[in-house]
Formats: sequence, C-alpha cells, structure tokens
Amino acid sequence: MRAKLKFAIGILTLGTIIASCSSTKNLKEGESLYVKGNVIIDSDTISKENKEKLATYLQSALMPKPNKRLAGVPFKLYFNNMAGDSANKNMIKRFFKKIGEEPVLLSDVNREYNENLLRNRMENIGFFNAEVKSDTLVEEKKATVNYTAKPNIIYKIQSVKFDIDSNSQLGRDIRSSSDKSLLQVGKHYSLDVVLNERDRIDNDLKNKGYYYFSPDYILVEVDSSHRNNRVDMYVTVKRKHQHKQRFLRKSIRSIFSELHGDQFRLPTVDPKCRVV
Repeated sequence: MRAKLKFAIGILTLGTIIASCSSTKNLKEGESLYVKGNVIIDSDTISKENKEKLATYLQSALMPKPNKRLAGVPFKLYFNNMAGDSANKNMIKRFFKKIGEEPVLLSDVNREYNENLLRNRMENIGFFNAEVKSDTLVEEKKATVNYTAKPNIIYKIQSVKFDIDSNSQLGRDIRSSSDKSLLQVGKHYSLDVVLNERDRIDNDLKNKGYYYFSPDYILVEVDSSHRNNRVDMYVTVKRKHQHKQRFLRKSIRSIFSELHGDQFRLPTVDPKCRVV
C-alpha cells in the first residue's frame, strides 16, 4: 500500500513539475518552437472525406516532425528543459537530458523543400498540375506552418503501349502477359500501380525462368503533355539491359543426361526455363 502511495505521489509530483514547465522557456531571443505543420486542400471537386484523406497523406510527408507529444504535452521536450545547460553536474538532470529531446525550431523547417515534396506526392497519385503555397503563424514563440495544396484535375491513363522488341525472346515473353497489365486505360495514374506493374512483369518472367531479371530493368515512361488531362504510358526494358546475352537454363533431366549419357550427345533443354 505504501509503495503504491509513493508511486502515486511521485507521478503527481512529476506531473506538477511538467505542468509548470514552459516548452519555450529555454529558447533564445528570436527563436520559435515549431509545433505543427498543417495541410489544407483547396479543391471544389474533391469530397470532404477525400480531402481529409489527402491532407493526412500529404501531412505525413512534412519534415521535420515536431517534438513528440503525449496527451498534447511535449513531454520529452519538457525533460530536456528540466535538464537545462548544467546536466553534466547532476545525475538526475543527466537522466532527464538522456530521455528528453532538443526543441524542433521553426528555423529547422525548409518550407520550399516541403512544398516541392507535397507537389511530388500529388504527382505520384496523378495530380500533375498541383500547386502548393505556405505561410507561417507565430504566437508566443510557437510556430505553425500552413501548406495550402491545390491538386487541380487528376490525370487518367489514355493509352498503354508495350514498347518492347518483339524479335527478342524476352520481348515476346513480356508481351505475352500484357493482357494482365495493371495499367488500365481510363484509370487514374498512380506511381504505386506503376511499381506493382513492374513487379508483376518480373514475377511472370521469373515463372518463365528469368531468375536474374529485376523489376528495376523495366522502365515505364509517362507522357503527360496532352491538354486533356490524359497520359500515354510506354512500358519498355531499360536500354542497357535490352541486348544482354540470355541463356537457356538447363533442366534437371538435361544435366542427368550429360552425366550419364553418351558423351557426344547434345543435352535436352527445357525451352520454358531461361536465365537473364
């Protein structure tokens, strides 16, 4: 019972100390604590629900992250402030310094970098003409940066072309599964779908014996120059990998024949098994 009482008193005391602390008390003249980055979606065509989802998606990319909070309290920053500049002279203060964290300042925020980051994120989901602007609000040494993102019209896929040499075996094997492509005409452009399409092609080729192929060998080019908010997509193999020598992979049966058959007998090869 006494142990529980001491623990409760300790928690209450610590809570009182934290509550009495100011998150900005150790800041120098002219410094402001960065407390939050907001993303506001400016669009008349996106529903309220999708605006919230898009804002959350974009906000997660903002850098740097503010000081960690628990129930709205930047507790690690408070521990750092309680340690002060004389932490090396006191064991308790050294402990507070260890578990605390330095303040994240407004000067640590690169607004231009974040604006470009948000534009890039919107391009990845099809908003190729997205616009982003930002402004800063400072009250009592606490700063919030607001980013206004205007997605504009989302681009859709107008055409998909497998621009691959059909005279090569690799080209024929890639083209043979093009009807299963994840890139569908009429769908919104998405970088995630492009990456998944590269994985799909790679998995299909692995099943055909191209064990040394890689999704990185696939290039998906996007032409967004149309004025009708459409993109043309071209799937190809990167030039440096197009003309590599490719060998047929020998089957277990062919290896057995080489070891035990006539020494002049040509081994049988499984034509479905290939290595890049």
